[in-house]
Amino acid sequence: MNYESFCGGIFETNCYLLQAPEGWILFDAPEGACEWVSSFRRRGIDLKLLLLTHGHIDHVQDVARIKRQFGCPIGCHPLTAP
Repeated sequence: MNYESFCGGIFETNCYLLQAPEGWILFDAPEGACEWVSSFRRRGIDLKLLLLTHGHIDHVQDVARIKRQFGCPIGCHPLTAP
């Protein structure tokens, strides 16, 4: 299993890109995550799912941008859902 990590936003929030059997999953979306994940497209990596651990602002800042760019589903707790 492969993974990459990124730290972004004003709170230096961690997020992770994990290669699962079904494709790549991004855990959380701090500010800057969209550009970071986009850089992987050159290597043929396409995002299959954005999974939010919780709804704090530092974990969800790039959700809309990632959704627009990748069109991937978003998984989260019902209280976190937009």
